[in-house]
Amino acid sequence: MVPLSAFTQRPTKSELQSQMHEMTNDLSKQIADVEKQLADARKTKSSPETIKNLEDQLSMMKKQLQLMGGVANGLSKMSNKVVQQAVQEDVKPKYTVPPRDNARIKQLPDGVLSDEQLIPFAKNVVAEVDKKISASDKAKATEVYDAMMKSKYNSPNTLANVANTCWLNGYPEIALCIMGKVCLADMSNGNNLNNYAAFLTMMGGDHAAIPILQNLNQKFPNNSSILNNLGQAWYGLGDMTQSKKYLDQSMHLYALNSEANLTNARICKSQGNNQEAMQSVKRAIEEDYTPEKENELNDLGGELSWEDIPFPYPGPADTTAEPLSFQKFIATMPEYAMDAGAAAETLHNEWYSWKQNLRVPIEQLLGQSNEVKEKWQAYVTKARDNPALLKPYNNSVHNTAVRKLQLMMIQENEKLVKLAKKMKDAEDTIKQWRTEYEEKLKDPGGCGGAYQLAKDFNVKANNLWHDRNNELLGFLKQYYGEWARLSLYATTDRSEYEFNIASIKSQFLDVLAGLKCEYEVGCDKKEPENKNAKELPDFDEMNCTYKQEIMIWPFTKMKFDCNKWTTEIGVELNFNYGLNVSPYVKFEIEENLRTGRTTKGTIEVGGESGIKGAELELGPLKGEAVIKGGAGIELTEHGIESVYIKGGVGSNAINSPEGADVTNYGQISAQAEARMTWESGSEKIGAESGTGEGHFSSSAEVKVPLLDAIKIGGAH
Repeated sequence: MVPLSAFTQRPTKSELQSQMHEMTNDLSKQIADVEKQLADARKTKSSPETIKNLEDQLSMMKKQLQLMGGVANGLSKMSNKVVQQAVQEDVKPKYTVPPRDNARIKQLPDGVLSDEQLIPFAKNVVAEVDKKISASDKAKATEVYDAMMKSKYNSPNTLANVANTCWLNGYPEIALCIMGKVCLADMSNGNNLNNYAAFLTMMGGDHAAIPILQNLNQKFPNNSSILNNLGQAWYGLGDMTQSKKYLDQSMHLYALNSEANLTNARICKSQGNNQEAMQSVKRAIEEDYTPEKENELNDLGGELSWEDIPFPYPGPADTTAEPLSFQKFIATMPEYAMDAGAAAETLHNEWYSWKQNLRVPIEQLLGQSNEVKEKWQAYVTKARDNPALLKPYNNSVHNTAVRKLQLMMIQENEKLVKLAKKMKDAEDTIKQWRTEYEEKLKDPGGCGGAYQLAKDFNVKANNLWHDRNNELLGFLKQYYGEWARLSLYATTDRSEYEFNIASIKSQFLDVLAGLKCEYEVGCDKKEPENKNAKELPDFDEMNCTYKQEIMIWPFTKMKFDCNKWTTEIGVELNFNYGLNVSPYVKFEIEENLRTGRTTKGTIEVGGESGIKGAELELGPLKGEAVIKGGAGIELTEHGIESVYIKGGVGSNAINSPEGADVTNYGQISAQAEARMTWESGSEKIGAESGTGEGHFSSSAEVKVPLLDAIKIGGAH
């Protein structure tokens, strides 16, 4: 079973252990109850079939308990450091909306700037921003920009992606400088202007961003990205009325807009409307799950269901699908006896033969489980001693699969308990019917009467067993199927995955072997037919087919191989060598990533051909327009929080025109320039006060956004 991973923030290790303890206690009580039934059955010399059914039921429940114990054991062996690798301890977010900033609002120009007015305004903003950037960062930005202009990678889109890459990798000041230069070189490029405005907002320059965004909003109406950015900028200035107006418009166009929904939730909470706030956070989660969003939902008093978490990665995604083809085994079940006499005896023999046949693969699977369990336990020890082994799995695909599986196992346990009670109730009812049947059988009125009594009992009892068995199997097909699908992405070693799958298969076959049916004969002189049980099929095998590359030219390549994520970052000024850069430069970038600052934003990634001639017409990407054929990247204060595919299975190839429905897997192609649009969030990158360590030291308590004090020189 899956060792509940350690990359999600909720629940904590102790909470998971508590939940698992509660589940094992419930199952232990059920086992004790069945053991008592079995002891009573043996004492009263019940039929061999009754005793065998109870033994099978007890065996299945004990295996389930052993499996759940393996989860708890695997979790306990991991240190807290490993369990919470790459995330902070669970701390509920306590956000307060910013107060209204009248001083900065007064600087805003009257009305919407024309294109002619926007040029001097932008020049002034870029100049004011440059005053806030360190000399070393400005020098590096100039060096990179000049080198790009001299290379063949000098289109406005690629130059902008240089800035985007710098921001993604922890260099917002360099990104801001480069994007400012890119915008001033081509003020007709709406997407780049939008992204520059988003950068300004995320660094506290909300008042500098609004005039740019107002111009774009007039030029590109009903663009959810522009509207979100306007809402975030007004939020930063403390005008909640204006902020909510634009956020509502953005969400109306694209209901799942993650940043708009999160900021809207904070506004609603500040106004005492927790219900709307919870709905907003749930919509943000529907776009893409992150622990941060779950924390916000919990802080509002909401509770996340496993069904609330999207997981659109290869593997049957709908709840009726069966990744291991359980239905093939169900199809081999004998019929329920709806007659008596020889027909009932024939079916009795057929059920017995079928259950005996099931014992063969069950024993084989138990042997496989024991074999891979040793390998898995060795891996757990190895990972505990060397947490770096888990680092490639600290990504959105793996973390989301783990959390969805955690919640499913915890929440669906209640359904399992209810189903077990219904099965027990059915057993008690049929036991009462049997008592009544056996009493009548004492004086049946001849062979014909005994036959009819047996038939009536079989029909009544087996109709009930049919309904209860089908209900149980329908649930388990979904439960085990989703467990199997998510295990492809939630496990961190092949041995762990193989142990899960062998356990799932053996558990399901155990359930089949424990199903009940009645076959009273009554009276019949005919001999039963000798029928062989249907031949058992093989389980379908599952393999992870999800592979994805996101190329952000010219510096960054993000690569997913199933649930492993690797990022190549290169700043190489000799562009003859492309992305594969010298180890020295790559090492320098990795070692100097500036983390620990507060920033929030989402970047929409879409592919387009012929971008150069269509920039003015296209404007910024719309979140809703890249549902098919796009990707999203979410940032938090810890850096890249999530890289996710927009759309669903088969919709992750993004080297196509905006809005295209892509049905095959692929990557952002080197031949098609990926166009990226930023949607800012409500948090800021802060300059530290009183530390003597520069603008971006992570040691200070109080943060003042870098650009909140710049003068924008708006025309009134």
